[in-house]
Amino acid sequence: MRSLIPLSARVLLFSICLELLVCAHARGESVNPGSIASTGKPVAAATELKSGDILQVEWGGRWWAGSVVSLESNGCVKIHYIGWAASWDEIVPRSRLQIDPEAAEKTRTTMSAAKRSWGPEQATGAPDTPVAGDCPTAWASLRPDNGVEWLKVGFEKSVSVAEVRIRESFNPGAVSKVVAVLKDDEEHRLWEGQDPTSEAPADFVAPVTEDVVTRVVKIYLDTKRKSGWNEIDAVELVAKDGSRQWASIAAASSTYAEQGTSCAAYQPRSIPSDPFGELLQKRVRLHLEGGETLEGMLTANRGNFIEIKRSNEQAALIVNKQKIVYLETIEKREASVMGWLERLVSSILQKIGMGPALR
Repeated sequence: MRSLIPLSARVLLFSICLELLVCAHARGESVNPGSIASTGKPVAAATELKSGDILQVEWGGRWWAGSVVSLESNGCVKIHYIGWAASWDEIVPRSRLQIDPEAAEKTRTTMSAAKRSWGPEQATGAPDTPVAGDCPTAWASLRPDNGVEWLKVGFEKSVSVAEVRIRESFNPGAVSKVVAVLKDDEEHRLWEGQDPTSEAPADFVAPVTEDVVTRVVKIYLDTKRKSGWNEIDAVELVAKDGSRQWASIAAASSTYAEQGTSCAAYQPRSIPSDPFGELLQKRVRLHLEGGETLEGMLTANRGNFIEIKRSNEQAALIVNKQKIVYLETIEKREASVMGWLERLVSSILQKIGMGPALR
């Protein structure tokens, strides 16, 4: 039996399925150490520290296991983040340190844990959300339409920034500002304005014209600009010398991971039911971007795509839902007339050898 889906479409669907399988496998792999619970025991100016001491270090509003490398003459401390490359070592004030001799053991547990669904750590590494949608492989804030949210990401090397590339994977267009985080957490604005991204997944590129050297970038979103969860899959830092690197550490103002929801237990988050499912096996007229219209039977509803079967064609057409401006059902009387006309045209084309036979 011939497939109703054209070969090119079958290849595309196979590629998407393969990517999803690869991503699902990758999500089970170990990741860099995660943050740990705060002890609430600050390191005071009088607290005695020595090289090798294990403690907690604040970065991006979260606490991470670290060790003392050296004590600076100004009272600050050079620390090493346990489990991270030495390039992440930094000098911090004591206000960013907490006492925790068990921090190393705690971070070993986080090293073997998989990324949390919708956690900020999902925005580290290369993109792994190949299709648009509310996917747990991207970062999402705790609540949608909640005003200003932010995602702070760090990179292995400090570079002179040429551009910041933000992979938006769901409800794009909410990025409002991008800043470089400098010493003492000073923020230097790289870009601010209106994010024009309208389709996902896609990269929003924030260009940088001035000479700014950093390895930490903070992305602000105005979540009221675009309704629903505005999700980010990855962030890439492009240097003026052409080198590129993906974020390797991340923190956020909030995350849906705080709900404690795993992939297996995921339930729709107050998202309305898909209206396409209610129109299966009904004749519809689609009005697409660019003014094109398409009529036929809605035969399948799969994720971000629907299938339309036109009576004069054997193969079904696959349509991306994001390309649909609006949809209307065709009344039975109109459908019968249109069907009769389609069959008449198909019959004429068949007789002159230009069309497929009706079955």
